[in-house]
Amino acid sequence: ITYHQITLCRLMMGEDEPDRKTLASVAGKINELRGRREEKTLDHLLAMRQVLNPRQQRKLLAALMKDFCCGCRMAGGKKCLCGMCGLGEEKGK
Repeated sequence: ITYHQITLCRLMMGEDEPDRKTLASVAGKINELRGRREEKTLDHLLAMRQVLNPRQQRKLLAALMKDFCCGCRMAGGKKCLCGMCGLGEEKGK
């Protein structure tokens, strides 16, 4: 993925106007690789679920949700997306 991201940046930084078709091709490759990575991550999580007991599963998923919760804040949103951080909720509720 990084190789293709660097390629994309180099194309954009060139002196000449970048070719839209070439840029789209490189961006498509990045998206394809990201999709494969997500599928592998999903397969890994499903495999882990098979070997972890329910308490361990909850602990793992809570750790993942904590990372996603940081994503709520980094996304600049005004509302919690993860259901854990309470971003945007009124105090005292």
